Amino acid sequence: MKRSFLFLSIVFAMWCKAYGQTNFYVELSGNYSLISKSEYVDYLSTPIGAIPLKMPFGITENYDGKVGGDLGFGFDKKVQDRVWVNSGLGLSYHQFKKKTKVNAINPLEGTKFSDMIAIEDLQIKEQDLEGNNLGDTKALYASVPVRVKYEVVPNLFRVGVGVTNYFMLYSNQTKVNIAITEKGPVINEYEDTSKNDFNNYQLNGNIQLEYKIAKSLWLQANYNHGFFNIYSDSQKSTSKYRTIDLGLKYDL
Repeated sequence: MKRSFLFLSIVFAMWCKAYGQTNFYVELSGNYSLISKSEYVDYLSTPIGAIPLKMPFGITENYDGKVGGDLGFGFDKKVQDRVWVNSGLGLSYHQFKKKTKVNAINPLEGTKFSDMIAIEDLQIKEQDLEGNNLGDTKALYASVPVRVKYEVVPNLFRVGVGVTNYFMLYSNQTKVNIAITEKGPVINEYEDTSKNDFNNYQLNGNIQLEYKIAKSLWLQANYNHGFFNIYSDSQKSTSKYRTIDLGLKYDL
């Protein structure tokens, strides 16, 4: 599926470049992440006396957005009266803070989040894993947008819809190792730049508004909604990207 989207994007861009009026541009924008919440159950090794056991813990992930940025080059091609198609290549930098809350679950009560209670023998009431840098995440993607735009007001105001392909180039996460001991949780903080936790390919739906504010200069606003989970299946998280972009486009 991912390869099909990439192939169709490349074919679409080549077709657009071959026919019709073409305007090339450069664009620069800031983005802000509004990432969806995720809840799931995981099992951690928990020593009770001398016997290590796998105990269920409820994991809740919330996200605080931070400002990122996008830089892109591309083309708009007029294919019909008031109808344009658009593609290009860019870089997209995202920042956010992931806040993870771990609650012990009584295995006799099942794994429903409404049944979370503390395990008194382990002296864990509720461990909120928050620190100065814990959860800070930076991600850099190469982006390939494919859109269709309609000129609501000719040469002044356009509305576009389409998709954007994202390919991860770099990531940095501040993470922790958690050891559950009889004296309570022991947390060690470290930075992970491996990209192993992430889905390296993202596909986002996109709605774009463009308003011409000067000759060759456009004001842009975008909403992007992720179709795939940010993290790989091994992480169990179901959080997806949702971003708002605001920036400028200059026709070359």
